[in-house]
Amino acid sequence: KGDKGAEPSPPWRISAKVKADHAAAKFAQIEASYGAEDAALKFAGAGDLRFGASPLLHAALFARQLDADRFAGKETAPAPGAAKPGSAKPNDSKDNAAEPVRVLPVLQSLMGALPESPIPAKLEFSTDQIVLGGRSLQNVEAELRTDTKSWTVDRLDVRAPGATHVLLSGQTPDTRSGHFKGALSIESSDPDALVMWLQGRSEPAYRSQNPFHLNGDVDIAGNSFVIENVKCDLDGGTVAGRIALTHDSSSGAALDAALTAGRLDIDAAAGFARAVLGPQGDWPQRARLSFQIDHAISAGQDLHPFAAKLGYDPKTWTLDSLKIGEPTGVVLEGNGAFDRTDATGRLALDSSAASLSQIAGTIAPLWPQLAARLNAMKLAPGPAHAKLALAIDKEAGHADRTNAQASIDLDAPQFKGSVTLAAKPGTATLRDADLDKLMHGEVSVDTRISSGQGAPLLALLGLDGVIAARDGPAQLQGSASGVWGKPLRIKLDLSGAGFAAETQGTADPFRALGLKAAQANLSLKAHGLNLSPLFDLKPSDKLAQDVGLTARITLANGKVTFDDIDSTMAGSRLRGRVAMTLDGERNIDGELGLDTLDLEPALGLMIGAAGRDASEPFGGGFVKSWHGQIAFQALRGVLPGGSELRPLSGTVKGNGQSLVVDNIKGRIGGGEASGTIEARESAAGLSLNARVAINGVDGSALHYRALAMPAGRTSAQMTLSSQGRST
Repeated sequence: KGDKGAEPSPPWRISAKVKADHAAAKFAQIEASYGAEDAALKFAGAGDLRFGASPLLHAALFARQLDADRFAGKETAPAPGAAKPGSAKPNDSKDNAAEPVRVLPVLQSLMGALPESPIPAKLEFSTDQIVLGGRSLQNVEAELRTDTKSWTVDRLDVRAPGATHVLLSGQTPDTRSGHFKGALSIESSDPDALVMWLQGRSEPAYRSQNPFHLNGDVDIAGNSFVIENVKCDLDGGTVAGRIALTHDSSSGAALDAALTAGRLDIDAAAGFARAVLGPQGDWPQRARLSFQIDHAISAGQDLHPFAAKLGYDPKTWTLDSLKIGEPTGVVLEGNGAFDRTDATGRLALDSSAASLSQIAGTIAPLWPQLAARLNAMKLAPGPAHAKLALAIDKEAGHADRTNAQASIDLDAPQFKGSVTLAAKPGTATLRDADLDKLMHGEVSVDTRISSGQGAPLLALLGLDGVIAARDGPAQLQGSASGVWGKPLRIKLDLSGAGFAAETQGTADPFRALGLKAAQANLSLKAHGLNLSPLFDLKPSDKLAQDVGLTARITLANGKVTFDDIDSTMAGSRLRGRVAMTLDGERNIDGELGLDTLDLEPALGLMIGAAGRDASEPFGGGFVKSWHGQIAFQALRGVLPGGSELRPLSGTVKGNGQSLVVDNIKGRIGGGEASGTIEARESAAGLSLNARVAINGVDGSALHYRALAMPAGRTSAQMTLSSQGRST
């Protein structure tokens, strides 16, 4: 019995029939039990005791089945009326099975409860099965001995779920310390099943096709479990080091691990660790972890090296050091610390590489779209650096709020960029990691990007297929503000050598996971644009140079609409509206009005002949890949040779296979002109067909340069047909 007033220890009870003489005693029908009567571990067997100068007690005990779940449930059940908040009541589960990881500490206490023996003893225990975690441990055998000062486990042999074989041997330094030191070996052919059993799950939280092996020197006490000289084969890699799990009544459980590996799949290793540790709520209250891995495999990438030192406790989270390298030469280093109580802290990550393309290669598996944009910049080779900084501080004068700021900086030859996100979440929101409140707080974003040449910046923004840049630097400044998860107020200023563009309004980037979900209402104002890439022209072609544009832009339901268009292009003013879909089949609908429409370059632009020599093949033009129609009107239409139509109107139609300029009408020389033009791709190239009619036109108004028709009213109908791959 323990001290007066102390909780009594679970009792040992032993009975036997004894036959003895002066030299020895024999014990028959031994019955031994440990624990409360209705849940005790019970054994039966026989033994003998040798007297004399070298006395020795020997006993062999056997149990057909032991119910460790029931025993542990009895030992850990709360006193009546003292159930733990949120814990299940005893016997709530259907089969009364307990998770082995929760049962093992209870069984571990048996080690310290072995009674002191006044004489040397050797004990043998065996059982066909022990019910633990709702499943059976098979063929359990143990051999123990004591010299009256310490207990030694010569052998503990267990067959566990997952075709697992456990061997343990060692000794207790003394019977009062409760310590056990020895050698542990675990081999499992099916680690999935082993982890499922350890956590009491019916579905695997970890999947592996490789066997699991672990060897090490263990030191077990009532409040600690330490494995030194760990050597563990996990998913094809070998881990070595030290693992310690301790428990203090005041500060709770603590995990301390220092591990090294030559090559290791860290995704698989992390999955195994999470499966063994269980839900995050069951993790130790404190942890200090150190990893040193020469080749760490993650998402198919070889990280060489991978080194990290980190830890946490109820008050703080720390990243003492982090270093991750790649075969390409990219190196990521970082450190940080956060106070979980005050919800303050910092994190800094710094990545360096021989070129920006190497950093893009690292980003590609996580954010392929951004990596593609970085590669599209085609910067000159040279050292590149990327930095991520996160800082959270108390807001002055508001103890219940914080200032949180995250920034990303990128520095490469002829290029610099930064993005800063700021918010002021509540202290309790951060401390409790309340994602719902975090996602509905105020946020602001500021962006500054500069490039020694305009082309790389336009490529980063995805505008290189719309705007051509002149030689010279370019800059982008932008801001966004509002409530996270709702439309933000947007302002962007883009400028470069000879051009500038400004847009502002509202946009909802949180819904822009697909074009159909994107929403925005913006105003656009630009001047000096060179739109030669948009029209598949050479940058020197004057048709697309010095374009000015203002418009209201609406993006909703997968469609973008340009309203109140007011533009100048090739010396002519253009106004109207255009709407088009952005995904799937491209549908376009609109109405445009122009001061002057020069028909020769306009037709060349539509069929892909503009800006090309007569021997060059046609470009893409607007013959294919769109459906819909655009109606146009011009105060003045200029025909090749100088004749004019006043006014001129028509409709440009597309069906995905051909382009038709239909219902062309205009007045010339006091008469009327009408016609239709159709362009279609064919096996022999571009097929062009046209029908033209004039009625009551003064012949003098029909001229080509110096050539003119005689005076007098003229009427005519003409059909034109042409086919080829160039003009």
